[in-house]
Amino acid sequence: MTVLAVVAAPVQPTQALYGDIHLCQAAWVLERAEYSQVYRQLSSEGKFVILDWQHVGIGSESRTQSLKDFRRAFEIVQPAEVIVPDVLRDREATLESAKKFLKELAPELPRKTRFMFVPQGRDWGEWQVCLREMFEQFIGDVHTIGVPKILGADRRRFFDVFPPRLKSLVEVHFLGVWGGAEDVKGDPRIRSWDTSLPVAAAQNGVLLRDQPSTKFQLDPYKEADSFKTRENVKYLQKLLEV
Repeated sequence: MTVLAVVAAPVQPTQALYGDIHLCQAAWVLERAEYSQVYRQLSSEGKFVILDWQHVGIGSESRTQSLKDFRRAFEIVQPAEVIVPDVLRDREATLESAKKFLKELAPELPRKTRFMFVPQGRDWGEWQVCLREMFEQFIGDVHTIGVPKILGADRRRFFDVFPPRLKSLVEVHFLGVWGGAEDVKGDPRIRSWDTSLPVAAAQNGVLLRDQPSTKFQLDPYKEADSFKTRENVKYLQKLLEV
């Protein structure tokens, strides 16, 4: 069964606890002590925590500026897995970023740390090229492939191009949801899926089951009703059941 990671707003980090595993944003780890403490505690309890390299997003100008910042966030949270820095829609820059990460930061992290690589490209064709090049250049370091929401409908075609020989060696994580809750569908080949939808919908006073086709944008600094957030999480978990 695909498990859910709830992306919580930094003003209410405990809502991340409603998920099955946990994903935190490096910039928010450095920005808010109460946010970082929640994820550090989860890691200390042996829970699976993913540390994300944060991009500029709507509603927030916060982002991880450097590998030094990323290292500081790692030291605070001590996650099980980190997302290797990527550059949105840019194949070449993403590959260079991965090389830099593996050379400058990866050797300083605990050997047990898992790495999630996120291919990028201007379209589905270039994204496939990036995926292939990542396997060719970094196969010994690839524990998980992150499939980004910017692929839209093409994302479901991922398993058509995923090398069969790697299916037992490399796990798959879906990053975010491009549209509404109706885009979420369980698949035993997908290890985990993260999204802010349960929180973002609740921030707008909405239950996802009532508006499954609506896209909601997370406001990092707005609180959400906890009951509605929990109900939205349960709704997505049901969709992910296989």
